[in-house]
Amino acid sequence: MAENETGYRNLVKLVTAAHLDGFHYAPRIDKEMLAERSAGLIGLSGCLAGEVNSAIQADNIEKAKQSAAEYRDILGAENFFIELHDHGMEEQRKCNSALPQIARDLGIGLVAANDVHFLRRSDHQAHDVMLCIGTGKMVQDETRMRYVPELYFKSPDEMREVFRDFPQAIENTLKIGDRCHLDLEFGRSKYPEYPVPAGKTREGYLRELCYSGLRQRYGERPASDPELIRRLDYELGVLEKTGFVSYLLIV
Repeated sequence: MAENETGYRNLVKLVTAAHLDGFHYAPRIDKEMLAERSAGLIGLSGCLAGEVNSAIQADNIEKAKQSAAEYRDILGAENFFIELHDHGMEEQRKCNSALPQIARDLGIGLVAANDVHFLRRSDHQAHDVMLCIGTGKMVQDETRMRYVPELYFKSPDEMREVFRDFPQAIENTLKIGDRCHLDLEFGRSKYPEYPVPAGKTREGYLRELCYSGLRQRYGERPASDPELIRRLDYELGVLEKTGFVSYLLIV
């Protein structure tokens, strides 16, 4: 999560790198990349598929603690939290029996989380049908992937009841929310600034490229056809006024 503008910029950089440099079936980053862009970020340990919980499920508590310690050292003890989930799953109960002690040993906080896949409990059946469509399975298939009905958006009272033994984990959700202050400007497009040759402006460089493109397409005709020049100047003027020059240079 981005705590501030610095964190947001780092998060954007990490997401971009994950898609452009680390994509392998899914976007990925490594811990070295995270360490380079950790300022302003708050991290949680994740759900059952996360690194910490996967180690606990494999009965390797020491590896789980080591993984959590690495993220603590990267993000800072005040910026990394051990995440608790409870949707009535046996695997979660196993993890939740070990996670509080890991948090205490490492001096980091707990946070209550809710793995939301549909809005209301009553949406479970519709979500189940959608899951079958997405995986190409029949509803009657007993061996297919299934989600439990508890993966809905719970109310604050429901979350307090589920995590009644961990009130500090509930309190930390509010503390994290209070720490996050980021004002995003909507209604205006922002594009990366395209690097142009020294001594040139982006507008001038795009104009050069376009005039060169005219000559490639029409030969010597642009020099004697003012209509082509007027049309090009008009379109370039629109791009300059609307702020799309860098975008056109990039694409």
